[in-house]
Order: sequence, then structure tokens, then C-alpha cells
Amino acid sequence: MLNTLTLYKITLISLCSAVLLGCGGGGSGGGGTASAPATPPAAISTTPQTVEEIVVPDGFSYHPVSEYQLDLDISAISNERAFVSVYTHYTEVDGNLRADYASRVVAAPLHNGTISMPFSAANAEQDLLIEIWFYNDSAPLQKRHSTQTATITW
Repeated sequence: MLNTLTLYKITLISLCSAVLLGCGGGGSGGGGTASAPATPPAAISTTPQTVEEIVVPDGFSYHPVSEYQLDLDISAISNERAFVSVYTHYTEVDGNLRADYASRVVAAPLHNGTISMPFSAANAEQDLLIEIWFYNDSAPLQKRHSTQTATITW
């Protein structure tokens, strides 16, 4: 009479054999049916799979921050107390420019109507908006500046 452990081993071996035979075996010998490749040839990816496979053109720089120089002199217009703000995002509504106040990258006081300072800003897709605010409740002076030029002169 077979004990339980021997019966268990025979059952396990039988199941494994059935699974292997059901898979069609393998190898390069004849017999059985050919199985389809896991990935059809047309679907093979041509995109890089590792960092070593990535090709970067000469001169490419992924530096998402641009450096600017701000040189303002409005002393011919006013010597009143004022400050400048620079924004990376704004909208134009009916010919009026409206700054996105959350995108402000510079806020600094003017001294006798002038300021000269460097600043950094994330690469912007559109022009920068420069506003000069006075403390007398008048509307700010506004000017757009192309992000293609690093020096802002007013």
C-alpha cells in the first residue's frame, strides 16, 4: 500500500508532466505546433530602452532656467517712489495686459527711478511682462520683453 507522501509525489509529477506536454514542449525538434512570437515584429519598439541608448545632439542643453539682466531708468519720467515686478505669465484682454501674480520672479524697489540687477526665471514660452508700480495708486507702467534677449533695458 502506498503511503500519503508517495501518493503526493506521484500526483505532483503527473501534474507537472501534463503541464509540460500541454505547453507544446519546446526546443527546435519537429512535432507540435509553432507558437507565435511574444511581440509581433511590427510592434517592436524603436525608442531607447536605456540611458546609454539615448542620442543627444551636440550643443543641446536642458537648463530650464534663463539668466536676465534688468536695467531700468525712468528718472526722466518720474523720481517718485516705485517698484518693479517681472512676470513670466500674463494674459491680454481687450488690449490690456494682466499679470499672473503667481508667476512673479522679481519684485524690487527703484532708487531715484533706476534699478540694475540680474535675475533668473524659468524658461518662459512667451514674453516677460515688466510692470513699474508707483505708490500713488496710478496704473502701472507696462512693457513686454522677449525671452530671446537676456538684457531688459527700459
